[in-house]
Amino acid sequence: MATTKMLFVSVVGKKYAKGDQVSLDNVRFLDCTFDECDFLFSGGPFLMENCQHRNCNFEIQGAAGIALQSLSLMGWLISPPDGVSSSAVH
Repeated sequence: MATTKMLFVSVVGKKYAKGDQVSLDNVRFLDCTFDECDFLFSGGPFLMENCQHRNCNFEIQGAAGIALQSLSLMGWLISPPDGVSSSAVH
């Protein structure tokens, strides 16, 4: 069986601020700071190494959003992880 190697775009040491929209899919973030930005996630892999984030929003869109919406329509309860308020997840 062949193994698939994940390809990531690397972002190193970047600072994101309020109003910045950050697409997470297929990106490796290293030593980045996220301050009140909007994370956009469509289902692709991503990595965050030695990063800090404060008061960011998380928006699930594309195929990942459709999957969550479908599960919700089937009666599944979708909730954020411990320590994250539901108002912080969009």
